[in-house]
Amino acid sequence: MMTQQKNVQPILDQQQLEDMKWALKRHCSERDYILFVVGCETGLRVGDLLKLTTKQILDLKGKQNKILRVKEGKTQKIRDMYIANCFEEVFEYAQSVPSPYLFPSRKGERPIRRHRSFLWH
Repeated sequence: MMTQQKNVQPILDQQQLEDMKWALKRHCSERDYILFVVGCETGLRVGDLLKLTTKQILDLKGKQNKILRVKEGKTQKIRDMYIANCFEEVFEYAQSVPSPYLFPSRKGERPIRRHRSFLWH
């Protein structure tokens, strides 16, 4: 069976991004909201976002430059991303996460799985 390929386009309008953030904050979990914010800020693929750990964020607290270092799954390249624009919000969220993963599943300690992240369906 062939699956239909979706034509996914980025959101280029700042007002649409703000509207999406507002809707997520109001109608969804904080986890989903922060996932969207970090995704917009870093441009990481969803699989790489889901591998982020709370330790990676918490360790940035004392650092002057809020640079998140990630090894991309697809390319295996190391990328440094400046996240100062959203750091305080993400840090506050990370402090409340009782899991080693920044975006944990509601069922146990594992991160949410890619096909479960509604944002990229």
